[in-house]
Amino acid sequence: SCINTALPIAVGSYIKILDADDTFDTISFEKLILHLDSLPVDTDMLMTDYGTVNDEGVQIRICSYPLPTDKFLCAKDLVDYKCDMAMHAVCYRRALLIDIGYHQTEGLPYTDTEWFYLPPAKCKKIYYYPICLYRYLLGRPGQSVDKAVWVTSPSIGKLESIFSGMVFTYERVMHDASYEKLYIEFQLCRMLNLLIELNDLYANIGSAITFFHNLSKLCYRHPFLYDVMDRFVVFSSLRIRFKYVRFMIMHKWAVRGVIIGTRVYRKLLKLLWIGGR
Repeated sequence: SCINTALPIAVGSYIKILDADDTFDTISFEKLILHLDSLPVDTDMLMTDYGTVNDEGVQIRICSYPLPTDKFLCAKDLVDYKCDMAMHAVCYRRALLIDIGYHQTEGLPYTDTEWFYLPPAKCKKIYYYPICLYRYLLGRPGQSVDKAVWVTSPSIGKLESIFSGMVFTYERVMHDASYEKLYIEFQLCRMLNLLIELNDLYANIGSAITFFHNLSKLCYRHPFLYDVMDRFVVFSSLRIRFKYVRFMIMHKWAVRGVIIGTRVYRKLLKLLWIGGR
């Protein structure tokens, strides 16, 4: 990837990613450069807002964070404020990335998840600067984030590969006190919730069954993941909480029925909603 190639040869103090089909707001970019100059040199990460734009360049919405702007933050604060992190929002001190030996997975889409997974957990000084800098293009057909693409079984399988790598990274640093473990677990849980929903609704039945069986083994090694399963809402409209993994470990015969039942139920709800319009 360009990140793996650029990190060893970059000479700037800070690094921010810009995807090929996205843009920076030039006025905000100038403000960012000036603001970086005013911050202490050991500021590990600067967070900014970002906007989503359509293929005509029209801004659809602005994504901002409920963070204070008058003090430095740490990784735990990002969890306390329940920040929905995105690679568009972060700018890292290059020395920090070199220090943790950052390496992005090659040959897979959705690896931008890795960009805001491990590095913030190492950050001791995080500053939030609420300017809309990054302009994220949405709506181009064939994008990896296009729902028609990312809800397919091959794309879900790639996300599962990313998740496996995230778990491996967690195992590598979980006993290193210099990392904020709570932040890593928070991001791991968010990815896990996404995979549960995708397998629940979109993956073919065989792939979904394999995923949930593998997930039960993973939760056995990392019990905190059980809490995610216990909190996950299957039938969100009825707020019925279903203890996915614990149930499936005890009753593996029921996995297929649970997945099929969930999909039928959601389709019925959709039909009732359409019929009631």
